[in-house]
Amino acid sequence: AGTQSIGGGASYGAASRLRWSLTGNSAEAMAASRVTAGGVVIAAGAKVDVSFASPGSTVAFTDVFWTQSRVWTLLSGSSIAGSFTLGTVGGDSTGRTAADFGVFSLQHTPTEVRVVFTAHPPHEQWLRTNFGASWQSAALAGDAADPDLDGVPNLLERAFGGNPMM
Repeated sequence: AGTQSIGGGASYGAASRLRWSLTGNSAEAMAASRVTAGGVVIAAGAKVDVSFASPGSTVAFTDVFWTQSRVWTLLSGSSIAGSFTLGTVGGDSTGRTAADFGVFSLQHTPTEVRVVFTAHPPHEQWLRTNFGASWQSAALAGDAADPDLDGVPNLLERAFGGNPMM
């Protein structure tokens, strides 16, 4: 994390990949990488890859920080022409995938490119965390389901902080 300052303009070609990294569960500017430049030109096809597992990273998607939507400035310039597309989004420092907790996207303005995290609603986060790829299966993850056969349906497991799979 840190800021790379380019005194003049910057240009990102179609095959360019800009890596944005976050090193902690923080919306503070110093926790994330950032580029500042004069005029910026971005060719179609240029991508931003999102990384959370840099050496020393403490990002954990299970932290309460990730229950709210967040915005970080990735690039700022006196003018920005063109736009990046989102490339790969890596897992946190423990290997959890971001998709279980929310959605990352890019927001472009005439002078900034921002990384945006939109948190899933709490109920959906709980389902995704506990049931993974089967989070939409009513038979497994539905409110009345009892996948661990302990007599406590998922609705009560969620309400009382239980583990529906144990």
